Parts: sequence; C-alpha cells; structure tokens
Amino acid sequence: MSLEHDGLVSRIQGVLVAAIPANISSDGLISLFESVLQRLETEETLAVVINMQQLKVTETALMQTLDKALRMIQIMGVPTSVAGMQPGLITALVHLDINTDNLYFAKDVQRAIRQMQRSSQHHA
Repeated sequence: MSLEHDGLVSRIQGVLVAAIPANISSDGLISLFESVLQRLETEETLAVVINMQQLKVTETALMQTLDKALRMIQIMGVPTSVAGMQPGLITALVHLDINTDNLYFAKDVQRAIRQMQRSSQHHA
C-alpha cells in the first residue's frame, strides 16, 4: 500500500475498512480503491466497508468514479457495505442512478462491520 493511503485502509475483525477523506479527487479515489484491491488479492477478507462519513457533498465525476470503484470490489466477489452516507451523497447516488443492488448500507462503521460479519456467517 502506498504511503499516500497509509491509515486510510485498515483491518478490523477480518473486514477491510477504507476511509474516504473529505477532499479526495477522482484520481485519489481510484488509487485508494486500487490499494483495497491489492489487499483483497493477498489477504483473507470477509467484507469491505467504505467509510464515507467525511465526504459531505460531491461532484458528478467523483460519484461516477465511486460507482466504478465499488464495482471493482464486487467483481472480486467480496461483500461491500457503505457507511456514513450524508444526505447530499444519498441524493447524488439516486440522482445519478448508481446501481446499489449488491451493496449494504449502514449508519456508521461499527454497524457496517457487525452487518458484514453476520452476513458472512449466514453464507458460510
């Protein structure tokens, strides 16, 4: 993992948690998700939680990049939960018709981790 993402991706009880900072660019988001994909390739992982709590509002290009990044994780076959969505992001997600069919959503990271652990136990 690059130094740029040191501290943004952590592992909690078998779940990778990627924190998206408030000022991230589309390129930075892709780079962050590439770091997540590299870890998914080398580590046994129950699920991924994307912590969006710091991201308040966003531009269309960033939401489209987020959509692509989330699909990358889904292609790896790892359950994904999005935590901490703010109202502006929810509106953008719906307005841009981003596919959320295979995503879980939670109010905060702790709930998302519990949700992902329960989900993995049911599918084990």
